[in-house]
Amino acid sequence: MAQEETASPFYDFMYGRYLLKDYYDVDLQPDDYVERAFNVFRAIGNIATGIHHIKVTIDQSGRVALPCNMEFIESVSTNRNNYEGGEFTLLYSDMNLSPNGYLADIVLDQSRNRVSLPAASKLHPVGSFIQYELKGTVGCKYLQFTSEYIGTSIVCIYRGVMVDADNNPLLFRKEAEAIAAQLAFIDVRKRCFMKDPTAMAMLQYAQAEANQKMAAAKIPEYVTQNQWNRVFSALTTHNRKTFYNSYKSIQ
Repeated sequence: MAQEETASPFYDFMYGRYLLKDYYDVDLQPDDYVERAFNVFRAIGNIATGIHHIKVTIDQSGRVALPCNMEFIESVSTNRNNYEGGEFTLLYSDMNLSPNGYLADIVLDQSRNRVSLPAASKLHPVGSFIQYELKGTVGCKYLQFTSEYIGTSIVCIYRGVMVDADNNPLLFRKEAEAIAAQLAFIDVRKRCFMKDPTAMAMLQYAQAEANQKMAAAKIPEYVTQNQWNRVFSALTTHNRKTFYNSYKSIQ
C-alpha cells in the first residue's frame, strides 16, 4: 500500500503518449515512447511506491529472484519471530534525560510510552537480519546469499513501483504532462540538428514548456497533513517546539 496518500489519482503509463499527440502533434511508436518516457520518468524522480514483502526459502543456488517492480530494499531477515507479543517501552527522542539537556522533537505523548508489540507483522522484520548482495539489472534483480544460508526461510520487505496492467509505472497527471512536454522538446531539438528551420523557431518555447512541466511534476499533487507536520517541524526552531502537540494545518 502507498504510505500516507490522500487518494489514488493515477494514470496508466501510455497516457503520456496520448498527450504527446494531442498537445504537440508528435506521434511515437509505442515501443519508442515507452523507452524514452521511462528515462523522463526517472528524471522526474517522483516515483510512486508501495510496500511489499516476499517469503522464500533459499535454495542450493543461494539466489532469490526479486519481483520486477522492486525499487528499494527495506530489509532482509529470517522468517521467524524473536518474540511472542507483549509490550515494550517506547522512548521518544525528545525525553529529557538530564535537567540540563534538551533533545528537541515534536510530540511527547506519555500515554503512548507503552506500545503493544504484535506477534507477527508483514511490514516489520521480526527475524534476524542477514547479509545479502543485491545483483542483476533493472527488472531482473536478485539477492545472493552465501552457502551458510542455504535452506533458510527468509522475508524480504521492499518498496516496489506501483504499476499498471502492462507492468509500466503508474503516473500522476502532472507526470504524464511532463513526459509529453519533454518528449516534444526532444523531438524539436532533434529536428534542429537536422537543420529544420521551423524547429529552430520553436526550440526556445519547447524548452521552456518542458522545463516548467518537469518542475511541476516534481511537486506532490497534494500534501497530506502528516507531511505538513514534518515540514512545520523542520521550519520551527527548537525553542518553539511544543510537547504533547502536533502541528495541525487545519484547525
